[in-house]
Amino acid sequence: MLGNLTLAITIYINKNTFNGRIPPSLRNCQNFILLDLSSNNLTGIIPKEILGLSSLSIYLDMSNNFLTDSLPSEVGHLVNLGTRCIRKQVIR
Repeated sequence: MLGNLTLAITIYINKNTFNGRIPPSLRNCQNFILLDLSSNNLTGIIPKEILGLSSLSIYLDMSNNFLTDSLPSEVGHLVNLGTRCIRKQVIR
């Protein structure tokens, strides 16, 4: 469903009880400049597709979730991003 928000530029869905994986379909949202998925119950890996969103230039927050694995090297592709928050994860 989030992947259908192709015209959205900011998404704040923090502090909810969303669970499950971060949908790779977010790669369809090529206009995002801000994405806040923090303080939910999200699990799984951080999709590389999200880290390929070159439009992300202001803020990306995925902190306080239950994401697994290490941070993908693709995070280095977010060269225009002002703030990255990927802290307080439970790494399994």
